[in-house]
Formats: sequence, structure tokens, C-alpha cells
Amino acid sequence: MIEQQHVDNIAGKIRDLGKEPTRLGDVLAPFLGELAGKASALAGPQGLLWLDIRLEEKAMTDYKQFLLKAGGEEGTLDILWNNLIDEDLHAAWLANKLKDLQALTPKH
Repeated sequence: MIEQQHVDNIAGKIRDLGKEPTRLGDVLAPFLGELAGKASALAGPQGLLWLDIRLEEKAMTDYKQFLLKAGGEEGTLDILWNNLIDEDLHAAWLANKLKDLQALTPKH
């Protein structure tokens, strides 16, 4: 829900600026979700957490680049900063869960 809110906030801002956001995400999201579900089943819990951390880190990199390009456009910076902070919190939470899971996993 949080990730969808990020998308909705950005799409709303694009509309406020008089443009229409691309529909590519609406078309690709179901396919990518199914693909991610299958991949996560193969990766196991630790692999899934690792992948999720990488995705959050990629999102943070993208938001940082967007922030540099956004200039001082009213409202845009707030949206980008809020999304960036959320992604950072998600990555930290996932990293803690991965660490917890690794501590419970017997070493061979």
C-alpha cells in the first residue's frame, strides 16, 4: 500500500503540472508482480529479503536523482523526500529482518 501511495502521489503531481502519467506501470505491474512472486518462491526467505533490500536501494538512488532534477518545484520536493525517507526505512527494516533470519539459520 505504501509503494502504491508513492506512485499515486507522483501521478497526482504530474497531473497537477498539466501532464498525464504514463500507463506503463498499470500494464507492467501485474506481470512483474507475478514474476516476482515466482522468483521469491525460488529464492527462499533470505533471498527474498536480499532482493527486496536491493529494490529499495534502487528506489532510493532513483529518488535522489529525481530530487536533483526537480529544482524548487512546489510540492514535488516534499513528495520525493517523503518517498525517499520511506524507502530508507523499508530498507533498514528489511536488513534487520534479514539479520534476524540469518542469526536463526544454522551454519554448516
